[in-house]
Amino acid sequence: NKWNGTPALYWPSTIYSPSLIPNTTLSGEYGTTIGLLKNRINIDATYFRNLLKNQFAPIIPSQASGYTGIEVNANEYLRKGWEFVVSGTPVKNRDFSWNTTVNFSNNHEWLHKSTLRSDHYLASGGVFYKEGQRMDAVWIDNSQTPDGKAIYYSNGFESYDPVYHVLGYSDPNWLYGWQNAFAYKNFSLSFQFDGRIGGLIYASTIQKMWWVRTAKATVTKYRDDANAGNATYV
Repeated sequence: NKWNGTPALYWPSTIYSPSLIPNTTLSGEYGTTIGLLKNRINIDATYFRNLLKNQFAPIIPSQASGYTGIEVNANEYLRKGWEFVVSGTPVKNRDFSWNTTVNFSNNHEWLHKSTLRSDHYLASGGVFYKEGQRMDAVWIDNSQTPDGKAIYYSNGFESYDPVYHVLGYSDPNWLYGWQNAFAYKNFSLSFQFDGRIGGLIYASTIQKMWWVRTAKATVTKYRDDANAGNATYV
């Protein structure tokens, strides 16, 4: 049915399996706390492990069904990590106190089990993850030298590999923070620093410049010829 030329009812192209059940997470957390110098210094260490089961994944049914996908329960993922916190009060008297806390943490996710393929691989975004592989991998098909430099042909065009390979991982190796709080009589001041160690990031602006060929490294003699009005590229 349509209203003013706009369809008022859509028949879904994806259906849900009758046996679909909610996601399941089996989680465990273990830690310890140590207090020193009458709790002027406290040390916390925590390890966690989450097994994510019964995730939702689409499979392609027969075209005769009239649907493009069926949502089923599939695959298992493992997320685990550490957190360390050291806090203390270096200075404390009747008028002045200084409280400080330093923390480090990390967590990563792995493909624990691929349940839809007999070869134990998971297809996602045009690449294949193997059981036991981290899910934050950054994949590229750009050819590289052993020390990570791009390879170019003599004509200036970049070389590409026939298959994708892992450049690195987007999750940081560690996240850290340092919090401080000062109090003097009725006045207080607090500030903090935080950051990340490791992990790959990229600039979307530079990525788009490569896509539309406005980055300096994409310039070839053929573009210079074209800009000069010379049709030298066939």
